[in-house]
Amino acid sequence: TEMLPLDYLIVATITLSCVTGSVAYRCLVW
Repeated sequence: TEMLPLDYLIVATITLSCVTGSVAYRCLVW
């Protein structure tokens, strides 16, 4: 089974949301 681009897309979306969000600091602490 190959890794689906969707997997990377989900991770990228969560990461971007955390970084661009005002809770970026809390994400790092959490």
